[in-house]
Amino acid sequence: PKFASVTALVEHYVQNPLDNQLRFSKPIARPNWRLKHDSVECCAQTGRLGAGRFTTYHGTLKLGDTSRPVVVKKGAIALGPEGDLDEAVETRKETMLEVKELAYFA
Repeated sequence: PKFASVTALVEHYVQNPLDNQLRFSKPIARPNWRLKHDSVECCAQTGRLGAGRFTTYHGTLKLGDTSRPVVVKKGAIALGPEGDLDEAVETRKETMLEVKELAYFA
């Protein structure tokens, strides 16, 4: 079957075991360096800090009751009808590699 979201898929198979009796038993934790999108606000009003393959902005990171200023990098590759999927995938890989490297300094 097709599902509208990963959450819907997981909920379905938690309630309905697969034919071979496999079940979800142990969730995989999100690494602490991998932030949820809604915990970061981009402050486009203050202007861009830089542009190129990535565009950087001032931003705010909210974790629990605390907030701190951050720099937000957004991939400059937009996927539309003419978008290059390979370039977008490569940009995402580069971004995630950089995030992992920067996590060591946090």
